[in-house]
Amino acid sequence: VARRAGVNKTTIYRRWPEKRDLVHAAFHTMARNKFAATEDLGYLREDLISKGRSFAEFAASAHGRSLIRMMFIEGADSELRDIIKTVRQSHANAPHDVVMRAIERGELSSIAEARLLLESLVGAIHHRIFLIGDAVSEPDIAALVDLLLHDALRQSTSTSTPTAKKSPASPSRRRSTTPST
Repeated sequence: VARRAGVNKTTIYRRWPEKRDLVHAAFHTMARNKFAATEDLGYLREDLISKGRSFAEFAASAHGRSLIRMMFIEGADSELRDIIKTVRQSHANAPHDVVMRAIERGELSSIAEARLLLESLVGAIHHRIFLIGDAVSEPDIAALVDLLLHDALRQSTSTSTPTAKKSPASPSRRRSTTPST
């Protein structure tokens, strides 16, 4: 680490006296990029696509792959598990901006509903990249968001009093499930 940073080992130890401190700082810095706040794009659909794109780009990067792999093996090492738990907790509310804007606009009726949408989005992207080994394209992310929002928006509009604002790019009709010939 010292060689790569171009400093003496004593400089590293002064800042991070224990290896645990250095690993925690590295994970925290990498995760901060993944959970960065996004600008308000005006519609939940576009906000989710933006979050999905950011996560997919991070997960496909060398740093993202390293962090996520470490999260997979955290159970084997109690010290690593504690570091990852701290990083997770510090970033747990990061998608809060997207959620609150959607609720204010009447696009979602509850924070729990939004949390499920975000977890499903990230989980599907994660599955595609790490378990299947495929890249995730912008159209893939948009189709996934449309799939996730289809029922959520319908339920929100029927249970909330504000009129839900629909994205102009969202599908206006159901996709056919029959294969085309």
